Amino acid sequence: MKLNHNSSKHQRITELFDLCRQRYLEAGGNPHKSVDCQQWMSEAEKQEFLQLGQQLIDTQKIADYQQKNGSWRDQIKSIQS
Repeated sequence: MKLNHNSSKHQRITELFDLCRQRYLEAGGNPHKSVDCQQWMSEAEKQEFLQLGQQLIDTQKIADYQQKNGSWRDQIKSIQS
């Protein structure tokens, strides 16, 4: 069975998140709080994570959505008005 290329990228991002969380917990972090992975990843892991994210995120779909619906900031402003 051949794995989908994006599937392996998703799997690797998940592995990086899991590794980050594991390091956080081993250092005594609160298991009920989210983790700032910037603090718990090496520079090489951060770069790999960013590259994978750029490959997986469809920036054109995001731009199309924002064009149609506005940014989240615009949406919050409209709610507050």
